[in-house]
Amino acid sequence: MRRWTILLALAGCVLAGVTPATAETVWISDTAPYELTGADLFKLRNQMPAEMQTALKPLRNVSYPDEAAFRARFRALVPDAGERSEWEDRLASTAARPGVSFGTEALKTGILTIRIAGSDHALDTDPFTSKSWLSALPPPADAPLRGVTATMDGTCLDVSSAAGEALFSLCDARTGADGTSVALKAEADAVYGLGQQFGREGDATANRIGEKRDGLNAMTGFNGGANGNTLIPIAYFDRAGTPFALFLDNRYPQVWDFSSDPWQLGVKGGGFRLHVLTASSLAELRRRYMALSGPPPVPPKAMFGLWLSEFGFDNWREVDGHVASLEADGFPLSGVVLDLQWFGGIGGRGGSSLMGSLDFDTKAFPDPAAKIAAFKARGIGVMPIEESYIDKSLPEFTDMAARGFLARDASGAPLLTAPAPQWWGWGGMIDWLTPEAGAYWHDVKRQPLVDMGVAAHWTDLGEPEMYNPANLYGPGLDENAAHNSYNLMWLESIADGYRRAAPSKRVFMMSRSGAAGMQRFGAAMWSGDTGSDYWSLLGQMPQQTHMMWSGIDYYGSDVGGFHRGALRHYDDAPSREAAMDELYTQWFAYSSLFEVPVRPHTENLCNCKQTAPNRIGDLGSNRANIQLRYVLLPYYYSLAHAAWHDGEPVFPSLDYWYPQMAGTASQTRMIGRDLIGAGVAEYGVESADVLLPAGTWYDFRTGAPHISDGGMVSMPVWRDGLFSLPLFARDGAVIPIDDEGQSVIEVFGTGDGHFDWFDDDGETLAYQDGFYDLIRIDKRGDTLVLDRALGRTLTPKRLSWHLPDGVVAMGVKIDGKPVQFTASGNSLTLELPPLGTSLTIALQR
Repeated sequence: MRRWTILLALAGCVLAGVTPATAETVWISDTAPYELTGADLFKLRNQMPAEMQTALKPLRNVSYPDEAAFRARFRALVPDAGERSEWEDRLASTAARPGVSFGTEALKTGILTIRIAGSDHALDTDPFTSKSWLSALPPPADAPLRGVTATMDGTCLDVSSAAGEALFSLCDARTGADGTSVALKAEADAVYGLGQQFGREGDATANRIGEKRDGLNAMTGFNGGANGNTLIPIAYFDRAGTPFALFLDNRYPQVWDFSSDPWQLGVKGGGFRLHVLTASSLAELRRRYMALSGPPPVPPKAMFGLWLSEFGFDNWREVDGHVASLEADGFPLSGVVLDLQWFGGIGGRGGSSLMGSLDFDTKAFPDPAAKIAAFKARGIGVMPIEESYIDKSLPEFTDMAARGFLARDASGAPLLTAPAPQWWGWGGMIDWLTPEAGAYWHDVKRQPLVDMGVAAHWTDLGEPEMYNPANLYGPGLDENAAHNSYNLMWLESIADGYRRAAPSKRVFMMSRSGAAGMQRFGAAMWSGDTGSDYWSLLGQMPQQTHMMWSGIDYYGSDVGGFHRGALRHYDDAPSREAAMDELYTQWFAYSSLFEVPVRPHTENLCNCKQTAPNRIGDLGSNRANIQLRYVLLPYYYSLAHAAWHDGEPVFPSLDYWYPQMAGTASQTRMIGRDLIGAGVAEYGVESADVLLPAGTWYDFRTGAPHISDGGMVSMPVWRDGLFSLPLFARDGAVIPIDDEGQSVIEVFGTGDGHFDWFDDDGETLAYQDGFYDLIRIDKRGDTLVLDRALGRTLTPKRLSWHLPDGVVAMGVKIDGKPVQFTASGNSLTLELPPLGTSLTIALQR
């Protein structure tokens, strides 16, 4: 099991709130580049001869490292001595740019940090905006440069690996009042990460090359909906040779422009601090990033199930009706999500809006504590929504304003988000960048909900979606400095509140926005108010890939889409209703395999739309797909422990474990290392293409073997009248499942494999102190060894082994003794004796 060397070494200083020491910056160069821009020449168009304007075209928009280089190029382009005499000094003066310096810092573990500043070398000294996003940034290296190296070449900083391999160059840096920018020159086949930003309609390609990543957290229109733009400034560069990652450690809005040539990086304030990571593979780069930013704690077990949601349930009676209906139709259910109706909505009691009351409307939702307890006894959790806005008519607004806990002006007076009422009401915003504000709000308003037994928290509108541009936060930070940190500080305040007031309970937050490192607080993300359309489902798939590389394991969507009016890509459908039914069925199947939590959601203020999986789409297919999710729960939950212990992704892209498959379509997805599936997003589709690495794979549902040559495999999506996405198990895979309450081990093929099977109480943090069950399963060809490493509760009852064509088991021995088994086709099944400390199961051919 990989241990977090960096994380553990720095645990003391991180937990104590001490920022790790920073290596001394070595300023490599103080360049004063010369560049004559097109705008400069345009201003001189009425003074300069037209033929000279033409002659100087090769000179414009090109940076030269010094005045001598600029003058030499000018003289080469202007042979006439008289024109040179008239214009050379003038243009040299016009082309002179402010001095820019490159600085480097060598950190341990081979990380190189690059800074760009003016010639005065002034860095951002604000205690908040200069704070790293990374919770475990390593201390200075013992030598000036170890690992990655950097040298100047004219106006470029050339960066190379420890072996001397050229990686990339930063050229023509500029810094000024509007921020700092630099050209990035690199050879790469693909760029992954940088959070989520939807933009390629009808395209499932996960590759940032060709895109401009606008790094201001916001909700943006996409395909008839509104999807989240959330910056997480880690980019992975997949290339021939050594892959590398760049982390732009700056809290201001950023720009990563891969649509230009050369590429451009920019920050719109604060210091320019770029961490360079290298490794032997993209997977190892992500592991390094997870060690720096923090692994995700294991979510409550219930979060891996089905959570029913809509905008919105008006009262307990409506919730009960949906729950009863799902149970009657045989659907498992883990929880219900309450939208803003739970606190009375945005009109009625106490003023124009109840936004910010954060208290149950007991007329529509009476005796909430008893109801939450009754649901919990049935295995159903409750997750209420909350926002950062407080209507000015509420006593909460007056209280928070008096304490200085709202976004404010320079005099300290709270600011309203707009000069007129907005859709949610009219009021101000909680200042999450003031820690005392977050602590007070949690203790007074949220903790009573935790005490009632709510299972999780739904944090909405946290980009923030709407704000007063004049807002000041915390110690006086303006909107530009605070914006991208706002939602993260909200999430951190919730995690801090749990540590303070409910220290043994796991926290889970489903957020619409966030920032780098949010996963370490127990936060997941969903993609926003997406449109109900096939292209929106398709767009979810590559963004999940980017979010995985950005460190977010738990990522979901409004299953079926929030805006039903967005449906438009459904050629050949007999009706809009038929197209919506099939879209929902495909989306629900995708979410049931690849998202956490599985959460159908739509706008339903009219109470005229359906979102529960037994009321829209193909009922039998929806039921079978969510039942498969619950069957696989032990596998998913073990992957969550691996994510916490080792930083491995729960839903990796194919090239994480199979680098040779780089650049593949994002419709093929993995679940852990041992399962591969694929999504579809097209009306009337009859088959799904899944890219299988070369070797033997097994249909998870049937156990049937399939030999792949490393190409696409087309699988029917309708089987026995049910819609089902393809799902294959690797040769050598060991998959624990839940079969109607019994623990069963599914084994595939004769290859080698290993799996760590974890379980715990599902709700508390005891697992972090080693209180969990762990069975290590090693597979070597025809032999399977089960070792109980921790705990006594987890006990497998049965084993099913699926064999390749032509392989016949003549017998099975457990600990050397023959046992009975049942054979059917290429599969065999046997009951397992009680597991003490170890069992060895061997096939006899």
